[in-house]
Amino acid sequence: MHDGGPVLAGLTLPTVSAFDPPVAGEGSIDPMGVAAISDRLADILVPGLRARMSRIRFVTAMAIGAASCEPIADEISADETSTPSIGFEWLLIEAFVRRLNVESFPPAIPGSQKCRAVIKRNQRLSAQSYLKGPSVFGFNGVYKPFAVDSGVVDADLQPAALCAAVLRSWEREQRFAGFADNIPGTEGGRLRGQIRDEVRAALRSGRCNTNPGGWLFGKLAASLRPDGAGRGERAALRALIEKSPHETRAELGRHLVSLSAELRACTEIRCVTRRRGAVRGGACSSIRRGSRGGPG
Repeated sequence: MHDGGPVLAGLTLPTVSAFDPPVAGEGSIDPMGVAAISDRLADILVPGLRARMSRIRFVTAMAIGAASCEPIADEISADETSTPSIGFEWLLIEAFVRRLNVESFPPAIPGSQKCRAVIKRNQRLSAQSYLKGPSVFGFNGVYKPFAVDSGVVDADLQPAALCAAVLRSWEREQRFAGFADNIPGTEGGRLRGQIRDEVRAALRSGRCNTNPGGWLFGKLAASLRPDGAGRGERAALRALIEKSPHETRAELGRHLVSLSAELRACTEIRCVTRRRGAVRGGACSSIRRGSRGGPG
C-alpha cells in the first residue's frame, strides 16, 4: 500500500478528495462583483436611498407605527422575537390585503404575496407565517435606511425629530386630528390608541388578532394606501429629500421632481444630465472623492 492510495503494478490509483464546493458567482445576484462599488457610489450620491424604495409612503406608515407603539416599546412578544414595529406591520399588511381591491392592488408592497397566501389558508400573520426576515424584507426593513437618515425615526424605530411633521401633514388630509399629539377624545387619538392596543394584543398572542372587517383595518387601508398620499403629505415626504443636508441628493431630487412623471427612465437620465450646474459638478467631485478613497 502507498500513503496516497493503493498501488497496482507501480501505478497509484486516484483517491476521493474532500468535497470542493463550486465558486460562488454564477447565478448570483451580483455575478460581476460590482455591488460593493455601486453601493458606495449610491451612498455618496443618494445616501439613505435604495433601489427597493419605490413606495416612499411607507415612511409615513413607519412614523404612525413608531408614534402609536412608543408606549409599548418594551413589550415582550409571545414568540420572543417580534417587536412592536413588526406587530404593526402585521396589522397594516393584513389590512391592505384584506380591504383593498384585488384588481387595483398597488404593486411593490413588501410581504403582501406572503400575506395573501396566509389568508387563503384561513390563517393570520405571525412570526411563523409572515416573512422569515421581516426586519430586512418587510417595509420597516426596506425603508429604515431612509427613514432613519431623514430623521423620521431613530435606529430603534422610535419617533425622531421629523416624525411629528410627517404625521401632521398626514392627519390633516386624512381627518385624524389629534393623532400626532395623542389628544384624547379626537379621531386621531382614537386611532392611535387602537393601533397601540391591537399591536400589544398581537404581540401577546403571537399573531394578528384584529377583526378583518372592523373599523381599524378599514381606516388603515384607506388612509395609508401606498399610492394614495395627499398633496400635503407628498410635499412633506418630498421635503425629506429636497431639504436634506446631503447636497447632491437634494439637488438630484429637486431636478427629478421637475420632470414629468410620464417620462421613461432613460429620458429622465438625459434630462437630468443636461442640467449641468451644481448637480454635475457636485456629483462628479463626489465620485472622484469616492474613487480616491476620500470621505463620502
